[in-house]
Amino acid sequence: MDLQIRLLERLPRHCVLLTGVGVEMRDGKAIEFWEVQENLRENWGDGGYIRFARHNCLIREVYELGALKAHFN
Repeated sequence: MDLQIRLLERLPRHCVLLTGVGVEMRDGKAIEFWEVQENLRENWGDGGYIRFARHNCLIREVYELGALKAHFN
């Protein structure tokens, strides 16, 4: 595990936005997936989107961001 973490830390920073979930039939088998939008432009993947098979541990960190409402006096 430590080796995996060290290798991942060498990679450039990368993020995706989770945009949906779904199920796709492949060879008669239902495959559940996460749909995510890449930050690598629209000509990458399927119009800028990719699918990850669900129930596989691929997520290392999650950040949730929110916006604050501005109040001006």
